[in-house]
Order: sequence, then C-alpha cells, then structure tokens
Amino acid sequence: MNQPKIITIASYNSPVEAEIALSLLESFGVVAQLLHSDAATTLNYLNPGQQTVKLIVNEQDAARAREILSAQFDRQEAEKGYAAERGHKGHR
Repeated sequence: MNQPKIITIASYNSPVEAEIALSLLESFGVVAQLLHSDAATTLNYLNPGQQTVKLIVNEQDAARAREILSAQFDRQEAEKGYAAERGHKGHR
C-alpha cells in the first residue's frame, strides 16, 4: 500500500503566522498540519525567533497549497470592492 508523501511547504518563526496559514489552507479545503513540539513552543517564548513551525501537506496538494499561500489580491480590484461597499452603505 502506497503511503502519501508528506512535505513541508512553508516554515514560520511565528506560531501565529503558521496558524493563520493553516486556517487559510483549511478554508480552501486543503488538509494541512503544523509540526512543532510543546517544548519548542516553550523555548520560543524564552528565545523568540528560535522556533520554526513547519506547515506540511500531502505532496499531491503541495502545488495548490503554495498557490493559495502566495496569492496576492489585485489592489485595483480590492479598491473597487471597497468603494462599492462604501457606496452601498450610504457613505460619501
């Protein structure tokens, strides 16, 4: 039986950033996990920036996960959406 290959797609020095990335992937239906130990988390509070939290996914989902994480909002589209939202709420 073939086991799926698990790979690291990103590493974070901040557990909070790692959790945000994990939540983003999960919101798009990508199964992912964070790798860090409780000891490493404790050490991070003693020595900030020393801990690395790894974001892992199945190899078959890696390309989609990377695309999701690297996606950038188009600034003009975001500004149009913001202006339209303000118009619907009666703001001038």
